[in-house]
Amino acid sequence: MNSNSRRSTRTFDLPEMRRVHYGRGCSSRLPEAIAELGLKRPLLVTSPSVSNGPIGRSVRESLGGLAIGVFTEVRSHAPAAAVLEAIEAARAYRADGVISLGGGSAIDTAKAVSMSMPEGVHDVDSLQALSLTGGMINSPLAAEPLPHISLPTTLGSSEFTHSFTVTNSATKMKDMYWDRRVVPQIAFLDADLAIHTPDWLWASTGIKTVDHCIEWYLSLGRTPFTDALVLHALKELRDSLPLAVGQERDADARQRCQIAAWMSAFGALNVVGGLSHAIGHHLGPRAGLVHGHTTSIVLPAVLEFNRPATVERQAALAAAMGSDTTGLDTNSSACQLISALNELIISMRLPRTLAEAGIWDADLSGVARAAMNDPMLRNNPRYVTLDDIEALLGSIR
Repeated sequence: MNSNSRRSTRTFDLPEMRRVHYGRGCSSRLPEAIAELGLKRPLLVTSPSVSNGPIGRSVRESLGGLAIGVFTEVRSHAPAAAVLEAIEAARAYRADGVISLGGGSAIDTAKAVSMSMPEGVHDVDSLQALSLTGGMINSPLAAEPLPHISLPTTLGSSEFTHSFTVTNSATKMKDMYWDRRVVPQIAFLDADLAIHTPDWLWASTGIKTVDHCIEWYLSLGRTPFTDALVLHALKELRDSLPLAVGQERDADARQRCQIAAWMSAFGALNVVGGLSHAIGHHLGPRAGLVHGHTTSIVLPAVLEFNRPATVERQAALAAAMGSDTTGLDTNSSACQLISALNELIISMRLPRTLAEAGIWDADLSGVARAAMNDPMLRNNPRYVTLDDIEALLGSIR
C-alpha cells in the first residue's frame, strides 16, 4: 500500500442493534423481544395521544398479561422537564429496560431514560452534564444504558441512531447526547401500527427522512455505502409518500416508507446532516414547529445556498427524485432538485414558509446564533457564516 492509499483509508462503524423486525403485524412479537433481552420490569414510554388511541390498545393487547410500567407524558421536542419526569417514573418503577412507542420525541425520551437511570441523573444540571454541550464529546458513559426496544409510529428514524436531543427550557436550545450504546437493541417497523398515525405527522416526518437522504448525500462525511442507501431510499420515498397519506392511506406504502427510513439512517455512526439539520434543531423549539415543518421550510433554501459546492451531487439527487434532466447541463439539472422537492412538499400540504406555518414572530437571530454552534454544521459542504444563516432565515419568512 502506498502513502496515498493509507491517507484515504476510512472505517465504517456498524450500529449496535440486535435486530429489526419489519412487516405488517410484526409488533405481535414484542413479548418475544422482551424475553430475549431478559427484561422483567420494562417501562413503556409514550405520549397521551398514542397511549389512548388504537396504537396503544394494539400494543397492550400484544403484551397480554405481561407486567410493564407506563409513562404517558412524552412531549414534543423532548423538553427536559418531561424527560426528568420519565426518568423519575423509571426509577420509581425500578425499570430494567424501556420500550418506546411513538415518534421521535418518545424515542428520544426513552433514550434519555436508558442513559440517565444508570448514571444517577436527578436534575437538569446532571442531565445536561452528559450532553455534548456539557463536554461529553469524547467521554463515554460510566454505566451501560438500559436495554431499549422501539416501536416507531412515524418516519423520524430515531430508532436507528446513537444520538438524541433534549430541549433545554432555559436556553430554548436542543442539547445533543451521543453514545453508540443508546441505540435501541430491537426495533419493530409495523405498518399496522403506523397506519393510525395522522397524515400531517406522517408527511412531516416523511419530509424529515427526505432531508436525511439529501443532506447525507451532500455531507462532507458521506460514504459510498450510505450514498447507495440514501439514493435508493429517496426514490422509494418519492413514490410511496404520496400514497401513504390522504383518503386512500395505503398501509403497504407506509411499510415501504418505513423501510426507506431505515435505509436512510443505517449509517448514522458515520455520516450526519448539515445546515438544514443545524437550523432545524433550533428553529423547531423556538418557533413551536415540529421538525418536519422546519425541514419543508428550510431545506429548499439550504439547497440553494449549497448548490455552488454540490452541483453535480444535486443533479444526481434530482434524478433520484424523478426529474427529467434529459438534455440539461449539470447546473440546470441540479436546479430541478428544488422543483421536485417543492412538488413533494406541496402534494403533502406541508408549509414552505414560516408564514404558511402560522409563525409571524420568532427569534430568528437567536436561531442563527444557536445553529452556528450546532455540531451538524461541521458536515455542511459549503462554509457557513452567521450572516449566511441570518440571510437564509430572512428568506423563509
